[in-house]
Amino acid sequence: MRLLEPRKSFKVYVSQDHRVNAVCKDKNNCVFAQALSAIESVMSAEVGATITTIVTRRGCERYQTPKLMRNGLENFDLTGQWDLSEGWYEFKPVPKSQTKKAVREEARKRRANGDKNMFHDRSIYPRKKLNLSPRQIHHRQLLQLDRQNAA
Repeated sequence: MRLLEPRKSFKVYVSQDHRVNAVCKDKNNCVFAQALSAIESVMSAEVGATITTIVTRRGCERYQTPKLMRNGLENFDLTGQWDLSEGWYEFKPVPKSQTKKAVREEARKRRANGDKNMFHDRSIYPRKKLNLSPRQIHHRQLLQLDRQNAA
């Protein structure tokens, strides 16, 4: 499936029905994902902390998740209460500096210049995520972390 990064924003209407069917800590079934899935041309949606991916018949479209939506979703994930009003919300296009092409090109340049922070073997210096947000990792990963912490 093709990855598309449109230059126009994407508007979606969130109603009371979408709030009732939403699932906390699940970026594929949150309030905005429910609203996006209700649109006829949208096959599925994944709403992350910074990037929203919408799968349509044309391909996967990436959008930036605005701060207002992110704060509303984080509050919903933590408390289960939806504090945003019913109405139209707009997903902004990804900035040109954050497109997949620009990020790959920047990484290529850094590797070519011998940047010490660009490792090919991540097993030498594994990254650790601190203060995990349910918007940044998948619900199943949260369950696995809970099981590991309980053991």
